[in-house]
Amino acid sequence: MDLTYESIYSLVEAGFIFLFIVGIISFALYILIKRMIQKERKK
Repeated sequence: MDLTYESIYSLVEAGFIFLFIVGIISFALYILIKRMIQKERKK
């Protein structure tokens, strides 16, 4: 397996994009769960 700087850079870039997407999804889920808990407490 030939790992050049370009292939390493593209892997790192893909990894950062993946982490960014996962972060957004987890943040959105956290907000949704928090709102659901608040609605349940109001009842």
